[in-house]
Amino acid sequence: MKADSEFRRGWPVVVAGLVGVACGASPVPYTLIGQLIGPMHSELGWSVGDISLAITLFGLAASFMAPYVGSLTDRIGLRPADLVARREPVVLPPAWTGARRYPSFTAAAAHP
Repeated sequence: MKADSEFRRGWPVVVAGLVGVACGASPVPYTLIGQLIGPMHSELGWSVGDISLAITLFGLAASFMAPYVGSLTDRIGLRPADLVARREPVVLPPAWTGARRYPSFTAAAAHP
């Protein structure tokens, strides 16, 4: 077996990992915030400090949750953890606002 045959067989995994890391939740908010902070400030009326605090809290929450999510994924497997992660953005925001149904949450969010 040649030494380079491992890379020849495994290059799709390397490319998929590269795309996942480049487009994931880790780098995207931090690379885009510079371009978005001005329009968010003018459109939403939020101060630059509030927007910066939100991205900082996102980073802190992600860094504190990473070991727990990794441990959970090791215990229950990737697919069940992925199913939970895909439902979380739909389930949690209505729970935070006290909305009993998702349509009422979206209606309230669309018309403040």
